[in-house]
Amino acid sequence: MIGKWQIRARYWIAVGLLIGCDPAEEESLGERLERYQREVAEDPSDSEAHYELGRVYYEQTRYAQALQVFRRARTLDSAHVGAQIGIGKVLLVRGELTGAEEAYLDAAMLCDDCAESQRGLGAVYLRQRQYSDARQSYEQALATEPDHAPSHYNLGVAHSQQSAYREAAVAMKRAIEFDPDYVLAYASLGDIYCQRLGRCSDAAALLQRALERLPEQSGIQFCRRDRGGHHSCRGLQWVGYSPHPFGEIRSGSRRPAPRHARGFALSRSPLQSGAGL
Repeated sequence: MIGKWQIRARYWIAVGLLIGCDPAEEESLGERLERYQREVAEDPSDSEAHYELGRVYYEQTRYAQALQVFRRARTLDSAHVGAQIGIGKVLLVRGELTGAEEAYLDAAMLCDDCAESQRGLGAVYLRQRQYSDARQSYEQALATEPDHAPSHYNLGVAHSQQSAYREAAVAMKRAIEFDPDYVLAYASLGDIYCQRLGRCSDAAALLQRALERLPEQSGIQFCRRDRGGHHSCRGLQWVGYSPHPFGEIRSGSRRPAPRHARGFALSRSPLQSGAGL
C-alpha cells in the first residue's frame, strides 16, 4: 500500500514541475510533446509519462487530450495527486465547476495538506460566488504555503465580495509583501483604500510606490477626478478598477481587474485610453 508520505512526495514533485522546476524546462513544447508521446507509446503503463503528456496538452490548450491523459495517469496510479489536480484544472478552465470541485476534493483527500488542491477549490468557489467556502479554502492553502501571493490576493477578493474591506485590504497587502511586483494587487488595494475605506491618501502613496517599483512601465501616470467629476492628471488617474473575483483565477495572469465605474488604479498614457496594464 502506498503510504501518505509517498503521496505527499509525489505531490511536491508535481508542484515543482508545475511551477517551473522541470529538469526538461529548456525543451520546447514540441520537443516535450514528442518525448512524452514516445514514452507513453513505449510503456503504456507509465503514469508519470501520461501525466507529463497531460501537462503539455494543457499548456497547448488542448484540454480534451489533457483531460484524457490525466485520467489515464490517475487510472494507472490511483494515488497520483498531480494527475487529479490536472483533471481539476482542465475542468475549471472549461467551466465545468461541479466536476472541477469533485476533482479537487478528491485531490484533497489524497493529500490533505497539499495547497494546490485547496487553491483549486478556492477558485471554483469564487466562480460559484460561494465566498465563505472560498475564504476557507484559501486560508487552508496559505496554512501550508503562506508565501503564495495569489492566494492572499484571492482571499482578499473573497473578503471584498462580502464587504469585509478591512480584511480584504490586509490580505491584498500581504500579497504585495510576498510579491512586490504584483500589479493587480496594487490596483485592487488602492481601490479598496480609497473607495471603500476612505483612505485616498494611502491609495495615492501605494500607487506611487507601485510606479517606483515598476520603472519599466514608462507610460504609467497618475491622475485623479476632482470634486466636479473632471479628470485631472496632477497625481492620480481616475480609471476605475475594482477587485474582480475572476481576474486572477481565469488565467493566472497578474493584469489589473476589469474596469468598473469608479476607483483608483494604475493606467497607461491617455493615448491608450487608460487601458490596464
